[in-house]
Amino acid sequence: MTELQRLDHGVLSMPNRLSTINRDLDKYKAEQAEIDKRKREDKRFLANEREIARRPTREQAEALYKQHGKLLRAKVKGKLQGTGNTPAEWLKIEAKVNPERFIKMAEQIISEAQDD
Repeated sequence: MTELQRLDHGVLSMPNRLSTINRDLDKYKAEQAEIDKRKREDKRFLANEREIARRPTREQAEALYKQHGKLLRAKVKGKLQGTGNTPAEWLKIEAKVNPERFIKMAEQIISEAQDD
C-alpha cells in the first residue's frame, strides 16, 4: 500500500446495518404471521358459532320439508320455470342454505292451503 487509502465509514458499517435490517425484517414477518394466524382462527371460530346458531333453524326447515314436501313442491313448481332445478332440488337447497326464508315461505304456503 503505497498510497494512503481513506476508509469509507459508510462501507465499513454496511454489514452491521444489513444485519439489523434483516433482524428487524424477520421480526416483522414473524409478527405478521402471528397476526394472520389469529385472524384465521377468529374467522374459523365465528363460522363455527354461526353454524351452531343456525342448526336448529335448519333442522326446523328440513322437518317442514319432510312433513309438507308434496304441497310445497306443487306450489313452487310453476314459479321455477327456466331455473334448471326441479322443485324438490330447489326446496332442499333452500332449506339448507336459507332456512329462515324457507320457513317463512313454507308457513305462508301451508296457511294458504289450510284456508282453502
